[in-house]
Amino acid sequence: MTHSDESTSSYDSTVSIHKRQRTDFIYNGQPDQMIPADTTHITVFDSVTVILDRAFAGRIELKEVLLPIGLRSIGHEAFSGCVSLLRVAVPYTVIKIGINTFNECVQLATVELSEGLRHIGTNAFARCSAITSMTLPSTLTKISYSSFRLCTALGTIDFNSGIQSIDDYAFADCETLQRVSVPSTVRIIMNYAFHRCTSLAEVHLSEGLLEIQNDAFAECGSITTVSFPSTLQRLSGFESCSSLSDIQFNEGLISIAFRAFLRCHALSQIQIPLTVEGISENAFGHCFSLLEMVLPEGLRIIGASAFHSCRLLQRVSLPSTLDTISQEMFANCTSLVDVYLSEGLRHIGTRAFRCCVSMSAVALPKSIESIGEGAFSGCSDLLGVQIFSANRDLVIGRNAFCACTSLVNIRIPPSLDDCSHSVFSHCDSLCGENGEDPDWVSLQERFADLPVHDACYHSSHIRMEDLIETVDCCPQDELVDMFGMNPFHILSTSAIFSVDLLEMLINKYPLEVVHQKDSNNNTMIHYIMMNRSLNVGPLIKPVLQRTVINEMNSWGLGRYKAAFCELTESKSWGAYFQTRQNTWKELTDTFSSHVKAEMASSLELAVWKRNIQLFAADRNSCRMMGGADVIPFSVISFLWDEHTRIGYDFERDEL
Repeated sequence: MTHSDESTSSYDSTVSIHKRQRTDFIYNGQPDQMIPADTTHITVFDSVTVILDRAFAGRIELKEVLLPIGLRSIGHEAFSGCVSLLRVAVPYTVIKIGINTFNECVQLATVELSEGLRHIGTNAFARCSAITSMTLPSTLTKISYSSFRLCTALGTIDFNSGIQSIDDYAFADCETLQRVSVPSTVRIIMNYAFHRCTSLAEVHLSEGLLEIQNDAFAECGSITTVSFPSTLQRLSGFESCSSLSDIQFNEGLISIAFRAFLRCHALSQIQIPLTVEGISENAFGHCFSLLEMVLPEGLRIIGASAFHSCRLLQRVSLPSTLDTISQEMFANCTSLVDVYLSEGLRHIGTRAFRCCVSMSAVALPKSIESIGEGAFSGCSDLLGVQIFSANRDLVIGRNAFCACTSLVNIRIPPSLDDCSHSVFSHCDSLCGENGEDPDWVSLQERFADLPVHDACYHSSHIRMEDLIETVDCCPQDELVDMFGMNPFHILSTSAIFSVDLLEMLINKYPLEVVHQKDSNNNTMIHYIMMNRSLNVGPLIKPVLQRTVINEMNSWGLGRYKAAFCELTESKSWGAYFQTRQNTWKELTDTFSSHVKAEMASSLELAVWKRNIQLFAADRNSCRMMGGADVIPFSVISFLWDEHTRIGYDFERDEL
């Protein structure tokens, strides 16, 4: 029954209509109560303790509701779709707000939640796009699924201590939210909790937090830095945070979970704590700016594609506690040059290093048991591969080294001589699956008793000071193994070669470079010449420079003119093993008829080609001692300079 404002009838109605388009309704909590469609203001009767489910749902004219002290709960969808509702004050007696209670109240700008509230249901304030701030009471222990999702004007949230969990999508798509400070009582932030909060720039995570789940802060493109508390054990949730450049981990973290930092394009460096045991699938994939990372001992699991397409990553050292490199773990890391694989590694997964086009060498440890299909496929700059495993059950998958177009040196144990040809398919520079004659296949077996063997082989991964200390600590009689091989022999046969290490050894043991021979009567220079993975020039140069020990005597040049010009100008010193070997042999044979104390050995004449930089010296200060004989430095320099520029007369005896 309705009454005008001039009526004086007794108050036994539930509805009163006033002037100025205001329609009031008094709600008594009865399920059969009829509510006019044009109601704009509702007063809930003082005796009501429960607002029933869908009590006022869809009342598009409703602007205000007054809730009494004594009310205990507000039912599911009670005010859902009340698109004109402007303000709600929830009294302290209310302990529960139901599912979808204020969902899609698009003009609701002010919400007051009192102390005493314990539960906010799923989607309770979702799509309330006019709410600008929210203070959550300390009695609230959980923020439920999607409670404030798509509150697009929500700029600030004040959490009081008491909140223990923030559920899935709780504040997702709150695109104007700028700052979040999670209190110390929160133990878990669940999946997508702050997903796509595109203005969120500051995140403070307090001690006490144990877990951040998948995509919790995903696509928050304004976050630049995050510091994680020491209590955090499992971390995910920052996928596609495109501005995130600095993350600070603390000891205590155990697991970096699925897609934790996938596509964080600004992230440049990471240091994984010692407590981390596992990094899950795609954890740091597509971090295009990642330059360096530290992976600690104790790390046991790294998932598939964990560092996929980290285009600027240059160096990786894997701990000995890691036994498997997972599928595509470093695929498309196009700047990756240096990878150190520790003993203890057993499996390399499918396409693990696919298209790592800057990698030039790789040494696989003795512990390796399987190399997956396409593991190193498309590594177009890969020159040398060493497989130290003697395991006859070693499995090498199809196309493991497919399309390694620069590969010229592959050393595998004799037990693997019959491995499938498809392993090295489209390796255009490889002249045979082993790439060497039988002496080379067995050469690595000579190294077991030499203390500096490992240092020589892994020189690119060890500081120079450590290498020098290693050599200094070796007694003189331990510098030679049972096969007569010294560090120079070993270094010369390594596919991972360091010119700096060679120079260090030359300075310490200059005479051994050219005089000491192994049991096969070969010097270091012999192995350098035979190693197809090495560029001969920069390796021979420090040898010759360091071994200038005698003054030059008189030396007639005329007799050597023809042989010198013909051989050094016409012979090829390319990358291929057979060509280099044949050239060296022909030089040796030709000069054998001119052996005198003053003449140059064929080896030194050959290596002093145009691709080796020379510098001038006078006749009284230079004389070269080489592999078999003596060569004058200034004579060679003079021949190159004058013959190539002005056609100097070689019959002249004086320089």
